[in-house]
Amino acid sequence: MLDGGMVSITSVKMTPDLAEARINLSLFKVKDRDAVMKQIEERAWEIKKELVSSIKRQLRIMPHLSFFLDDTLDYVDKMESIFKDIKKQDEEGKN
Repeated sequence: MLDGGMVSITSVKMTPDLAEARINLSLFKVKDRDAVMKQIEERAWEIKKELVSSIKRQLRIMPHLSFFLDDTLDYVDKMESIFKDIKKQDEEGKN
């Protein structure tokens, strides 16, 4: 947990040469997304160190970790809110 919120990994995509892992993160109830993403990027070496200790015998090299913000859940939440408003307006119009 960071900044009072939650960070989830939504997907990881590896480059064909396995030199880079592109990690998509979803942030839930985080006040300052940019600050949290910066903090994660600054601490990437710690994450990489933990991964190395877990999978060191399975890979020849440890890939470079790149982090990206996945805002899919925010988009879904916004769309659901819009649909609720439309439904509410439609129901009010029928009455």
